[in-house]
Amino acid sequence: MLPVVFKRNSAGEIERICLNFVNLYKRPRYQSLRFWLTVVLASLVVLILILLRWGGLLGVILAFIGWQMLKKN
Repeated sequence: MLPVVFKRNSAGEIERICLNFVNLYKRPRYQSLRFWLTVVLASLVVLILILLRWGGLLGVILAFIGWQMLKKN
């Protein structure tokens, strides 16, 4: 059996997982790969829409939606 300990922060979220001699830490949001992939993907979508000239208003709306999605994560 491998003992696993979950350590929580003051907000009650799991901050690290402790295995025998290894501590796995949760990365801060701005260092996570998922965050940066989302930022790059949203930027590419907005850039493509602008390049295809689908209209400035549509680009602004999609940029706003993308920004709201990033704030949720």
